[in-house]
Amino acid sequence: MENKEKHIELYPGHWLYNASIIGFLTSLEIVEYKNINDYLMKDGRVIFPKTIFTELEVGKRYFENTKISSIVAKAPIYRNYLQTSEKSAFVFFVKALENLERYGQCDVSANAYNLPIEINEQIKEKGLEKFLDRIADFNMIFHADLGPSLGMFPNAYWNNKQSNKICQLFAFLVIHQHIAFTSLSDRTKVFINAPSFKMMYELNKLINNSFEWSRDNNNRSLLAMSVIEYCAKSNATLGLWTGMNIEIVAITNDTIDYYSMPSNVTKLISNKRIATLLSDIGEFKILNLVLDQKFNELVEMAYRILRISMKNESNEGDRKFINDSLFLSRNKFPAKAQRLVANKILKLYALIKEQLKTN
Repeated sequence: MENKEKHIELYPGHWLYNASIIGFLTSLEIVEYKNINDYLMKDGRVIFPKTIFTELEVGKRYFENTKISSIVAKAPIYRNYLQTSEKSAFVFFVKALENLERYGQCDVSANAYNLPIEINEQIKEKGLEKFLDRIADFNMIFHADLGPSLGMFPNAYWNNKQSNKICQLFAFLVIHQHIAFTSLSDRTKVFINAPSFKMMYELNKLINNSFEWSRDNNNRSLLAMSVIEYCAKSNATLGLWTGMNIEIVAITNDTIDYYSMPSNVTKLISNKRIATLLSDIGEFKILNLVLDQKFNELVEMAYRILRISMKNESNEGDRKFINDSLFLSRNKFPAKAQRLVANKILKLYALIKEQLKTN
């Protein structure tokens, strides 16, 4: 693509970059009511027209208390991103992004997009000279917990450099990063990072929804459940992406943790029949056995549940086993429900063995 192209073309990269783009796309859906599937390519890229910036309702998006984020003292992670005196000129900056050209340096993106020199001069005349200086390098204004501080960097900082040059497009997109994260009950914020923007969008949308079995905040389980629901409830499969890294990024205070699954496990749970059955069973303990690859224990559990379901009267030990193994009432009562879930577990085991043999 040449500089005069009418579209912005973006490829997956660092998780913060990816979250910024997913957050921006989500904001387009919420505020401007755009169909963002128009921008999500099957090959993993995002392509959107440059004219999108002139269509943004800047005041509504960034300066009203009830909207997505206010970048003037309302969103604490963007501390000092914009000064109050720069507020009106910021609208001009956002609209000017329609003129972005592909050139320059960006340490977080394969493609740097910056404004032409003449547009930058106009922005400076509007009173945003200090703003342009602030957004030239990655620093604390983009995320108070992640930016460099006193020469030291939290574990989120990506290449151990004191200064990372960033392009003006990323400097704008990054203020949408928080929208892509889902807040859990323990105040941890999570984002599923993947090698495809389309997949990221779908998986994070799923993790945002309430799972019947999401009482467990284990990040590995949340990642697995999203993959399972994605494959079970849509006609799509992960296909070639299963061999690549799909991870969950979890932020708790200023600590960043990463969780991923082995590719063989990802391939297993993304099989549509296995995913559908796991989703139908809906039991966290069953999921854990699959993730831990303890497949033989599935058979042992199923046979014991079957034996208990056939007794005229269960003893205390039987009741304890049922309660320890099954959480959902629809799987525990009556005895017929126990037999049904046991058969599903045995079918799950058979499908797993068949898939492993195929692999």
